[in-house]
Amino acid sequence: MDLSGLLNDPQQLQILQDALWRMAIVTAVGSCLMLIIQILIAWMLAKCFESIPVKFHEVDAWHSWVTVVPCLNFAWHFLVYPKLSRSFKKYFASIGRTDVGDCGERKGLYFAISYVAGNLIPCILIYSLIVQLQYLQLVWKLRKEALDAAAKPTQA
Repeated sequence: MDLSGLLNDPQQLQILQDALWRMAIVTAVGSCLMLIIQILIAWMLAKCFESIPVKFHEVDAWHSWVTVVPCLNFAWHFLVYPKLSRSFKKYFASIGRTDVGDCGERKGLYFAISYVAGNLIPCILIYSLIVQLQYLQLVWKLRKEALDAAAKPTQA
C-alpha cells in the first residue's frame, strides 16, 4: 500500500489525527497520575521523617521530595529509603525499644535495587511496587509508634 495515498485521503488523515490526540491524552493523564502518586509517596516519607526527632535523622526530611525528580530518583531511593529506616532504628534504640528489628532497612534497599532493575527489565517493576507498598506500610506504622512514644510522658 502506498503511504502517500493514505495521507492524501482526508478521512484517513482524520482517523490518524484522532488516534494521535487520544494517545496524547492517555499519556498526559497517565503521567499526571504517576506524578500525583510520587508526590503522595514523597509526602508520606517526609511525614515519617518528621515523626522522628531531628537528632536521629540520617538525612533531612526534604530529601524525600527529591525522589519525585525523574532520573535523579534512581540514586535518591538508595539514600532515602534505607536511611529513613536507620533513623527510626536509632530513635527507637534511644528510647529502649529493641523489638522493631531493622525498621525495614533491608526492604527499603530491596525496593531501591528492584526499582532500578525494573526500569531495565519491566517485569521486575511489579515486584518493585509490591516491595515499596510493604515498605511504606511498615514505616507508616513505625511513624505512628514514634508519635505515640513521643506523646507518652517520660518516667523519671
